[in-house]
Amino acid sequence: MLYLSYQFLIMEVFKMNAKEKLADYQRQFGVYAEANPEVMGAFGSTVTAAMENSGPLDAKTMELLILVAAVSRKCEPCIYSHVMNYINVGGTKEELAAGLNAAVLICGGPGMAYSALALDLFDQYSAE
Repeated sequence: MLYLSYQFLIMEVFKMNAKEKLADYQRQFGVYAEANPEVMGAFGSTVTAAMENSGPLDAKTMELLILVAAVSRKCEPCIYSHVMNYINVGGTKEELAAGLNAAVLICGGPGMAYSALALDLFDQYSAE
């Protein structure tokens, strides 16, 4: 019975479009934030400090670097979130594709698989 429930859950997740899945990841972060508000607040402060103190790197370059790291770490929620951020700061698909080659060099096949996810998300987010 548990196996069938798990299969159903997986099928439901795959029915979500990119923005629905991003919203679900954001909801999950909210659950974590409720349970650990101080940790989430400190993490948010770290993110803000890193982005505001990036020196000569603009927001687009920072988001590209974050995406290469997220792909290399195989962090799916990070990829969903930061592809949207990358688009919002003016990132292009061509620059993303070129930058993701670094993840492929470091991670091989898995880097390529998660890079493909990032590029697909770029297309999905851009189409809506």
